Amino acid sequence: MNQSVQLPFLKGASGKFLAEWNEYAVSVALKAPKFINLEGDTCNYFHMVEQGTVRVYICNALGKEITLYKLAEGQSCLLTAFSILSQTPFPAYSRLEEGGRLISVPAPIFRDWINRYEEWRYFLFGLLSGRVQEILDKLESLAFLRVDERVAEYLLRCAQQNKRQVHITHSQLAQELGTAREVVSRILKSFERSRLIALSRGHITILNSRGLSHFASAGRN
Repeated sequence: MNQSVQLPFLKGASGKFLAEWNEYAVSVALKAPKFINLEGDTCNYFHMVEQGTVRVYICNALGKEITLYKLAEGQSCLLTAFSILSQTPFPAYSRLEEGGRLISVPAPIFRDWINRYEEWRYFLFGLLSGRVQEILDKLESLAFLRVDERVAEYLLRCAQQNKRQVHITHSQLAQELGTAREVVSRILKSFERSRLIALSRGHITILNSRGLSHFASAGRN
């Protein structure tokens, strides 16, 4: 199969693995927004993002959401791998936000490749280490930082990606951080008054990254 995204574990892979990859890994076109997995689903396929963005999040009984992580092109979902390996229901929600196309591998093939192909095992170990650290960082932020410090940290991460202008609504930012929209709006207005950011409809422009950094670091000291 031909993909528009480069998958590092395919470079230098054995001919036998590549032959099976071309046989079983299917590129599926989807139209966003679309749920890929709901909480409690059986994971029959392991997905990799070929085009688009996938958001993985949890939601409580009151509808309050918090993002665990997002998947960009070439990335895969740790929780899907966990559910397939442990044969337990998917513990969160995954939703295609933009795009897209997914590369899908049937769950039995996914498990079989772990036993037989070193390149596939290395790929999964890398996925495990990266995503576990991301989730731990999220838990640390929730446990030890005030909401205003978490907002500052989020904006700083966007600045590190050379995004002075962040395309996000107050409601979406609240979902990312697991808090209420009203709380986020109040904090953003405060940042704007301090000339750290500028607000417009659906956009946040970062004016003073250094000021945000001093604000965010207060919660780490």
